[in-house]
Amino acid sequence: MISLPFLTPPLLTAYAYTTPFLHLARYPWLEEVAYASLVFLRVYPLALLAGALIPRRLSEEGKHCQALAVDHGLPAWSFRWRHLEPVMLVSALLVFLYAFHEFEMATFLQRPAWTVAMFDAQAQGYALGVTLKNLLPLALSQTVVILALFRLVERGDAAANVSQKSDRSWMIWVYAAVAACLFSIIPVLLILKSAVRGLPSLSSTFSMQREVGDSLIVAFVAGTLGFLLAKGLSQLRSKVLLAVCLMPGLLGTLLLSLGLLGLFQWPGLMSFRDRPIPLVVGLVLALLPLLTLLAVLAQRRDQSDASWSAQLMGTRRLCWAYGRGPYLAVWACGFYLAYFDVTMSKILAPASMSPIMGRLYDLMHYGRDTMLSAYVLVAVAVPFCILALATALGYGLTSRRG
Repeated sequence: MISLPFLTPPLLTAYAYTTPFLHLARYPWLEEVAYASLVFLRVYPLALLAGALIPRRLSEEGKHCQALAVDHGLPAWSFRWRHLEPVMLVSALLVFLYAFHEFEMATFLQRPAWTVAMFDAQAQGYALGVTLKNLLPLALSQTVVILALFRLVERGDAAANVSQKSDRSWMIWVYAAVAACLFSIIPVLLILKSAVRGLPSLSSTFSMQREVGDSLIVAFVAGTLGFLLAKGLSQLRSKVLLAVCLMPGLLGTLLLSLGLLGLFQWPGLMSFRDRPIPLVVGLVLALLPLLTLLAVLAQRRDQSDASWSAQLMGTRRLCWAYGRGPYLAVWACGFYLAYFDVTMSKILAPASMSPIMGRLYDLMHYGRDTMLSAYVLVAVAVPFCILALATALGYGLTSRRG
């Protein structure tokens, strides 16, 4: 439930909240607060993920020493600054980067953002070279932030002690419940309420089978390649090579898409422009940072004492929970996020291919009606059904092998 807002397609949430935000147009400050709250609810799970990956520098004994030092007159702020947890800054930088890249909700909720301005300019035929020059300062500034992020992660690894559980876990669960309701459950219910009227005639009017099929194929290829690369990167010891591999994805989908669009216009790569290769490459690079973090978690779970105990006992359910299950979850996240990507589908997809989310993105600009809501519901349901089937098949194979 904690990761549900980040996994919910922002296009879905923005489409559901289009009408409520129209009523907030009379109160600009309230509209801005509502939009900022939605962005925060979506990206905050990244901070929790970073907290689960990066151990604390202070153990329980260190906290006790901190309390004793404060009791003997040492200023509390001095001790905390000297032992500042890198995970706090890493979490803040991750949240900043992904909030800075936000595009889909901003464009539908009509919020001013540099991503919307650059995307609209490119869609209206603005010269790509000029666009890339305008984006260069943003790319350089983000690169500095990303390098600082990697440096903090390395500092945390070098000075880390035992990872600890948060003493404010109840606050995390309160956030998870609020975020799941506001960002995921309520938007789905709003779309479902609108789609009910269009579902009876959907069987005779649905004409996006090809778009859904193209999206599923691209998502499967990109998700599989991203999973394999992330699994390899999770075992990589070279921090420099790891930073080079993850840097493009941390720059955001818009910068990455426009950069690849310019790259594949070079004479030697021009022949690949009319194929899905640029789209697949872009999706893989965009997915790598998140999938690598998830792969590290899956690897830790697979190599834990509980996993070894499950293998010795031969319990099928435990072997699934600690062995193959987490890796399947990493692949599923890659497949799922690649399927629902909008930015790269609009910029990098060849003319012969129209991914479903890009097509829905175009239709949503003409308004909201019952038939379009039914289309959105089907587009969302298809990958869920496939992932449920893959989970059942994977669990069945695990049960047979023991």
